[in-house]
Amino acid sequence: MCFSFSERVCYQTTDLGFIIDSSDSISSQDFEQQKAFVKAVAQGFRISAEGTRVGVMSYSSRPFINTVFDQYKNNNKFNEAVDQIRHLQGQKRPGIALRYAARSLFYYPRSGVPAVAIFISNNKSSSSDDLESLSTAVQPLHQRGVRVVAIGVGSSVDEKDLTAVVNRSKDAIFANSYEELLAQAQKVTMLACSIPHPSEYRLTFVRILAYMI
Repeated sequence: MCFSFSERVCYQTTDLGFIIDSSDSISSQDFEQQKAFVKAVAQGFRISAEGTRVGVMSYSSRPFINTVFDQYKNNNKFNEAVDQIRHLQGQKRPGIALRYAARSLFYYPRSGVPAVAIFISNNKSSSSDDLESLSTAVQPLHQRGVRVVAIGVGSSVDEKDLTAVVNRSKDAIFANSYEELLAQAQKVTMLACSIPHPSEYRLTFVRILAYMI
């Protein structure tokens, strides 16, 4: 299916990390839509050696680093890498994923560069071994100065758990489906563009196409 929309381009240099659900709680089709969302949001930033860096981490019973910062120097190469991300399946352990992101993906932050983690989940943990609250698990990211944007997809999302991950209520986003999430890519791009005041945004509209299998 082809999904077309307008998206803004953010010129703010950012370290942008995606923490995506790869457990068996998400279907193969929804997993592909989630990857299309990642590419659509990243397309709103200019990936380059000195500019925005983008990384992806997936999680199920254990976290896995798919791409690290500095690995890809342009959007096309990053998109190709996202296309290759496999659906891990297995149990869902989001708490462990959040902690691991702080000591791996965001371990070496750049001085003076905003760091944003986009965390996607569709329900609570499915593992009895992951009993730590998300509000506790996210603290290492916050301590590193990483701003977390938490996205809940579907009717099983615990709104209280999700809002506990973020420092600002507007950084918690809800979507009824992954198709609806993809339609909100422009909104998430603007939210992740971390220039503090609206008058300082330098945004232009571009037309992109996100292709989903």
